[in-house]
Amino acid sequence: MACKNRHHNDANAELRAEEKEISGMLVRNERVFKKRFEEVDQKTLNIPIEVLENNGFDMTGPTTEIQDKSGTTWYKLVNYAYKVNLDKQSLTITKLK
Repeated sequence: MACKNRHHNDANAELRAEEKEISGMLVRNERVFKKRFEEVDQKTLNIPIEVLENNGFDMTGPTTEIQDKSGTTWYKLVNYAYKVNLDKQSLTITKLK
């Protein structure tokens, strides 16, 4: 029985490590946005991507892709939604709650 358990634990170790990395990336990205919104009293911000990345934001992080009525693609990240601006150098971030 111990061999069987070890086999399944080993087989699932890679998957658990990947899930942990994804979860960590979500938490880090949300913290970056949360910190920015704590600094100002606004519902929407425009911030250069470079500034966000310097604070730990990872553009490759997992998100849910949504489109608004005008066809603009937004990315949902927990309590925030963001879109890449036309200049491709900044993001518009909206606090959802």
